Formats: sequence, C-alpha cells, structure tokens
Amino acid sequence: MKTDINTYTFKGIPVKVYAHPSPKRLIFINHGIVGSKERILTMFGVNLARIGYEVVAIDACKHGQRGEAPFKPYQEEPAAKALFDIVKKTSEDVLRLYHAKYKSAYPTFDILGVSMGGYVAYYTATQSSYVAYLVPVISSPDFSAGLSHTGITFDEDTIKKVESMDPSKHPKRFRFKEACALVGNKDSLIPMTQTKMFVKENEILPIDFKVYDTSHKVVPQMQEDIIAFLKARI
Repeated sequence: MKTDINTYTFKGIPVKVYAHPSPKRLIFINHGIVGSKERILTMFGVNLARIGYEVVAIDACKHGQRGEAPFKPYQEEPAAKALFDIVKKTSEDVLRLYHAKYKSAYPTFDILGVSMGGYVAYYTATQSSYVAYLVPVISSPDFSAGLSHTGITFDEDTIKKVESMDPSKHPKRFRFKEACALVGNKDSLIPMTQTKMFVKENEILPIDFKVYDTSHKVVPQMQEDIIAFLKARI
C-alpha cells in the first residue's frame, strides 16, 4: 500500500502527514523531549497509515524546525523547568490544527504520544471532548509527580501552574472513549508507579494498562500492541 506523505506549515507549526489513500480516522502522534515529528513518524507513521489512519505529527513547541533553547541546544535544568509550558503550548497547537484543518473531515480524533509527547496526549484528552482513543507511551498522567521526580527545586508559581494542568488531579476532565497506557517496569525517568497508581485510583476510566520489561524506551512489543489496539477500533 502506498502511503501519501505531505509536509506543510500552519501558522508557524511545522506539520508532516502520513496517510492511507482512503483514511478512516485521524490520529495525532507526539514526540518526546528533543525529538521531532520525523522521529515519531519513523516509529509509527507507516504502520498507522497502513491500518487506515491519516497520521499527523508536528514539531513540539521549541523542538525540531522551531527549535530553541533550552531544548536546542539541550540544557537539562532549564528544559525541565520549561517542560510543562511546552506540553501546554504543543497541546494548544494540536487542537488549533485539528479545528482549522481536520474537524470537518473527522468528527473525533485519536492521540498518541511518547514520553513528553505522552504528557501532551494526556493533557489534550483533558482539554477536548473530541479525543476518542488515547495512547500514552512511557509517560504519566501525574504531572506533579513528574515535576518532583526531577529532583530540581521549582518556584511556587511553576508548581501551581503544573497542578492546574495535572490530569491526575482533575480526572473528571477526561472524556475519551478508551485509552491504552504502556509503561516500562524499569523506567527510572518516568516511573511506571505514577500511571499504575492513577489507574488504580480511577478504575471508572476505561484504561488498558500494559507493563513491559523495559526502561524508558519503546520496544517492538509496545509498537505491535499499539497497532493491535487501534486497528481493533478503527
């Protein structure tokens, strides 16, 4: 099957699209810190297009083609302090793009994200009723725990801002149809316990929680299970 590939810019947002010739659903896929739309598309683009998706990836705020300090070049502590601002702005970009370019063709959309991109996916699913299927990978819905896990001291304003965004503190904001959350049992960057506790405390939410024998990386079995999960729902 031929995958249609298109690249464009929308109001300063670099966009790349992989699509099935006759797509049935739309999915936004979001890369991790210091990643790019090309990297996440290499990981998931063709396989998602093959099962019937129009697959849209953007460069996160201050990443990829719009790279800026402290992410390009990467500076660990300033990047950690800016991370959730990037998550919020990138989520806003995804929703602006959806409403302007895709909503007329797709009444709902799915969203996948890896690591920081998983934060974007979780946050977007609390901000929009148009999210159907949510797939966060090696990530966490507990933004406050993510902040404290860095070991960096944050000012009170930053802590309050992250708490106001934190999906784990506002689970009633979620309106997705189903989610598949994939984590690694050896992940020291975003420990699996953050997601495990959230799922346990919010059993009413339809989340398929999957644990893999890995550190903070996407392994082939995760990719296979993601495709299977989405293919069954397309």
